Amino acid sequence: MKYLPESLDSILAQTYSDFEVIIINDGSTDNLSKWVSELTDPRIKLVSQSNRGLAGARNTGLNHAQGEYIAYLDADDLWDVTKLAKQVEVLEQNPQVGLVYTWVERIDQNGKSLGKPFKSNLSGNIWEQLLEKNVISPSSSLIRRCCFDHVGKFDENLKSFVEDWDMWLRISAIYPIKVLPEL
Repeated sequence: MKYLPESLDSILAQTYSDFEVIIINDGSTDNLSKWVSELTDPRIKLVSQSNRGLAGARNTGLNHAQGEYIAYLDADDLWDVTKLAKQVEVLEQNPQVGLVYTWVERIDQNGKSLGKPFKSNLSGNIWEQLLEKNVISPSSSLIRRCCFDHVGKFDENLKSFVEDWDMWLRISAIYPIKVLPEL
């Protein structure tokens, strides 16, 4: 809950506004349910479950999502206001691409830049390069729903920071990946 309100604000401030927000309460013990019940934006939906970890929470969100594109935003991450608009444009202009990701600005708990952005220019058929190093942050990605139809859901047997890498490898084995070289 410490960072979630600001994370949600970064979604609601998007210049692209045709989206739904599915907040997954993955067994939290704070006031998440009460806080969400006070929100008035009809695009926001809360789904509660017992703790299943990151992969389980991502899969639950996917199961409830209605859109053609799927984006994940972890509770302690923020999006630039044009993130979705620019990524949707990339996918619309490149129908063969399965996933588009951005660069990442690393910030501290106060939102100040750490001066160490994470930048990768890997684009296209990048499966082999992804075997060596994960360059895609879940909160920076926008994924076509059809990718999950072909590769399945996140592997709930994998630990945090590996479940996403596994997914990107499975997607990149079938689909080209595109980078939007912006923080």
